[in-house]
Amino acid sequence: MQSIIELDLFFMQQGKVYQTLENLKDKLSRDGIDYAVIGGMALTIHGYVLNKLCRNLTDRLMMN
Repeated sequence: MQSIIELDLFFMQQGKVYQTLENLKDKLSRDGIDYAVIGGMALTIHGYVLNKLCRNLTDRLMMN
């Protein structure tokens, strides 16, 4: 259940996973290291907030 909550927080640009990815992105950029982030994480890092999509997913997963 905690992983579902953390996933929801991530896509709302909050939580431990989001902050960890933000810290990693900042360190890699500061050190001049090229990197790629793909999928839903990439959308979030680039500023897209997918809270409605994730809320629907979270609600469905919690119902099962």
